[in-house]
Amino acid sequence: MEYATFSGPFYTFTNTRLLNGLLPGPTLRLSAGDTLRILFENNLEQQPNVPSGVENEFTDPDHSNLHFHGGHVSGELPSDDIRLRVPPQSSFQYETNFPANHLPGTHWSHPHVHGSSTLQVGGGAAMTIIVRDPDGFLPSQVASAEEKLIFVQNINVDNMQEVVDEILDSKLEITHVGGPGGGPRNFRIVNGLYQQTITMQPGEWQRWRIVWANYLLNNLDAHFNSPNCEMQLLAKDGIYIQDFPRELTTATIPTAGRADIMVRCSTAGTYEFLDYQQLNMMTVSVTGNTVPSTDLNPWTPEYPAYLTDLTSTPPSNGCDCFTTIRPCLDNDDKNCINNELYDESIYMHTVAFGSVVERKIRGVTNHPYHQHVYPFQLVNGVTDLNDPDQDTYFQTGDWHDVISMDVDMGQFVTSRYVADVHDGVIMLHCHILEHEDKGTMSQELVIDGGECECDARIDAPTSSPVAMSTPTLSPVSSPTSLPCSENPSSTIVGQLSYQNAIFANCGQLAANPNFINFVCPFDPYPTALSFSPAVACPITCGDPNASEDPSNKIMVLLSGTDVIKANCGVLSNQPSNIIDFACNLDLSIWTDYTPSIACCDTCDGF
Repeated sequence: MEYATFSGPFYTFTNTRLLNGLLPGPTLRLSAGDTLRILFENNLEQQPNVPSGVENEFTDPDHSNLHFHGGHVSGELPSDDIRLRVPPQSSFQYETNFPANHLPGTHWSHPHVHGSSTLQVGGGAAMTIIVRDPDGFLPSQVASAEEKLIFVQNINVDNMQEVVDEILDSKLEITHVGGPGGGPRNFRIVNGLYQQTITMQPGEWQRWRIVWANYLLNNLDAHFNSPNCEMQLLAKDGIYIQDFPRELTTATIPTAGRADIMVRCSTAGTYEFLDYQQLNMMTVSVTGNTVPSTDLNPWTPEYPAYLTDLTSTPPSNGCDCFTTIRPCLDNDDKNCINNELYDESIYMHTVAFGSVVERKIRGVTNHPYHQHVYPFQLVNGVTDLNDPDQDTYFQTGDWHDVISMDVDMGQFVTSRYVADVHDGVIMLHCHILEHEDKGTMSQELVIDGGECECDARIDAPTSSPVAMSTPTLSPVSSPTSLPCSENPSSTIVGQLSYQNAIFANCGQLAANPNFINFVCPFDPYPTALSFSPAVACPITCGDPNASEDPSNKIMVLLSGTDVIKANCGVLSNQPSNIIDFACNLDLSIWTDYTPSIACCDTCDGF
């Protein structure tokens, strides 16, 4: 993440925040079964006098992270845990496993720090993630079509200026040429450009991967200004529909949604591709010889197990809950989920691993509902919608990770999914990111061996994960020169995280000068920095005979399956002597600990 500048014919964003300095960021392409490793470096600056650590308000404009939006991946570190906050001049090694049966599709990634996501996404920080179609998976008409990425971003000058002013950001400067002929103050750009032109031949089928990387309310409502161009829906939110081809007049893609659409224009000419304000997003120039083509043949993919049809499958016992987004009863300036603002210490619902989960979602007219980790199937409440274009776009049986549709007051949309792949946290929130930043977010917990419970409100660790700054290495005395003070018979039942220190008899490992990142799993091809001195980590994960060598530099990232061997004992993944590296603690509450390798004694439940 870095400061960068982009501009168009009547606007300039100076020192906005962009991924790799690009608008949009780089497109990532991977395959099912791949492990996505991203060393996320936050090259922003810590500004003085900006709000920091404020709950459910704009805060920390230069903390950042990544969310892999739409990926059916774990919501726990080192994967897609948006509770992680990477401070300025710090880094974090993401490692995200895409299951071997992950369906091919179109997704995207964007920053998601609670309190600064509006500023960063609204300023342009976003990129595409594509899970490739394997050879032979698609019908030939789709597989042979030219593919175009249509990455649509919402530029709202006035809204962004309000965000800049409220968060006291002194970096981003927005320049707009106003007055007659000065251009709109609220408009869309495609692939970083204002009203760019793309080309195709008459009769040619093209596959458009449309990403609506929006941070405000409106559905995209993409449509042509001429009946000479047709659109056939192929996939939504990275999941192929069951009834391809589905003809669309308007692609009413919800905020943060994606749609793969087959497009064909029958006649040469210049056409406009319009948005919800009837503004031209891009020009389509249809020229050249007519390509002979036929109408698309019906096709239904073979779905993986996590996308098994649930329209006739009842929810598991206790797993059907209401999720309501509406103005808070005690503060109608904010919007709550089940009448509560986001509290990182509370899980609203619990889910038994392996259960069929049902959610009755209310409030989707004014709040795009987005769920992490598990896509959900629409099973009720989406017939006879008030908008005829939405009535075509949203169908019973379709899968989504974000929905927004015009339903009657009080009506709910029923969704289902099976929670049998990933346990741990599931974040859900309104994708109007100002709402999310100000508290319209909640979290659920999938528990292996647990129970489904609505409004469980169980306690969670009370501090958000914060990645440490890159350590500055400096010479220190050999750890073996200090006396051993650990009591090997003690049982370690605490939890450590990347922001916490280990007090060993050979010195303190902390942010500076000696630091170990406890977030990522062991990686035999490490990208971590070197550290010295060493409380040595086994070269091979799980080797209990590894001995400490103070001259070694630690070149791995540790996890709960790794062994640390200090000169006074071995910490291994055994019930009587275990460390769980997932606890989110606050460095400010550290005191002295005994035995010498220990954990914060204020971590609830340990």
